[in-house]
Amino acid sequence: MKKILLLAIIPFWISIPLFAYQFEDYQWGTSRKNVEKLLREKKQSHARATVETITYSNNIFNEACSITLVFTPKSSMLAGITVSWNTISVGRNLKRLLPNKYGDPQQPHKSLDKYIWSNDSQGEKIILEYSVLRTILAYFGGEDYKRYKQEKEETQKELNIF
Repeated sequence: MKKILLLAIIPFWISIPLFAYQFEDYQWGTSRKNVEKLLREKKQSHARATVETITYSNNIFNEACSITLVFTPKSSMLAGITVSWNTISVGRNLKRLLPNKYGDPQQPHKSLDKYIWSNDSQGEKIILEYSVLRTILAYFGGEDYKRYKQEKEETQKELNIF
């Protein structure tokens, strides 16, 4: 199983030139039960939880943020992670630095600050979106993200029967 790496190299305003961040010991396809166990071990309490998500607060890049772990609807396996900050500065820094690691992004709408990096061979996707008051960074993982979309579609079909 591929270890989830969300590496974002951010220059600090002080003397530390680079910072790399990795999401704990999460791996794509990790069961929700194991993720919850890891969060308990790290003494990280859930701010919110739904059938498909666990959300908690943290600090990344010296900024308070909200981290949401996304699980497949039926099999409850980790398929994605989103991080959101209530600032535009993180988004601007990531926009400058992510192309160094992942190449040029797609930009669906030239007038919006939304950028997508895809690794089609692995099925992985990184989405960066920012505006005046918010930055959102989403990372979805390969086969598990494909499973997420498939299970989501199946769930919708089941709901549409009624």
